[in-house]
Amino acid sequence: MTPQQLAQEAIGDDVLNQRVEDEQRAANRITANLAGLAATLLVIVIALVVIRKLQVRCMLEECMMSGRPGGVEAVDRLRVSLMFSRR
Repeated sequence: MTPQQLAQEAIGDDVLNQRVEDEQRAANRITANLAGLAATLLVIVIALVVIRKLQVRCMLEECMMSGRPGGVEAVDRLRVSLMFSRR
């Protein structure tokens, strides 16, 4: 091989290595973005569950504090309907 061919081959290898590194960085960035999205969705789901549980507890406390006789049964029905609702 001539020195020119060796130089062209070395430059080609550098360009190829740079391209592989760029593709790897892009893949890592996509993976990190997907992990962030999954974590955000998990926090949203947990927050919705906590909000529903607090809603039921608040209603139960309100019924007990106001002295309504059928309040506990109404809250139990609400709890069951919230468990099976398709919102």
